[in-house]
Amino acid sequence: MPPRRQQFSAAPRPTHFLAVPLHNHPTLRTRVAAFQRSLFDEDGTALVQGLDRTIVIDPRRLHLTLGVMALDSEKQTIADALKLLESLQPELQTLLEGNKTVKVKLEKMDVLKTERRDEEIHAHVLYLGVNESDGETVRLKQICDKVHQTFKTAGYITETRPLKLHCTILNTTYRRPRRREAFSYSDILRLTAAQNFGTYDVGRVELWEMGSHGRNNEYVSCGGVDLG
Repeated sequence: MPPRRQQFSAAPRPTHFLAVPLHNHPTLRTRVAAFQRSLFDEDGTALVQGLDRTIVIDPRRLHLTLGVMALDSEKQTIADALKLLESLQPELQTLLEGNKTVKVKLEKMDVLKTERRDEEIHAHVLYLGVNESDGETVRLKQICDKVHQTFKTAGYITETRPLKLHCTILNTTYRRPRRREAFSYSDILRLTAAQNFGTYDVGRVELWEMGSHGRNNEYVSCGGVDLG
């Protein structure tokens, strides 16, 4: 008798994610939009190999992701996730030491999911990142790690990699028509000098619906909690 084939159930598709909103800062939206435009010429032709309009993230959707999850109507609901988030407020207030907000300093640009082709670097994600050695950023990371770890312990987040704070501005996941093609990070570095995209106060963590689009193309929020 041939051996029985082991059956594997597919992981549930993510439906929601925890986010630190950044889209509500007009200055950041303006700076990101200007940078994104600089990657195209006046006729709209990409100046970067592998770049396409469809992989450019709308500045009205900017955020830091603290974890994705699959919520349903039985075991892990939106209401349950919001209740857990709200339960963290006293601890988050303690970490803030009396402040109402914490600063996000977007001081670097980097890539994820890289591919090296000879001396050229290609990637699938371009993001704005924080300087994790900065004192204020340490506080930000403590807050974000607390939220992330609490939801991981409770079984909402199944991702095993450490939390990496980043704000995505290019992502080939959204390329249309669909195909796996990286963009040239080397081209971007040749086009642009190192940039500091600024410092912004954030005062909330929210639960957003994956793939949603609000009136202004922002993600739809299911609710959240003030940090202070």
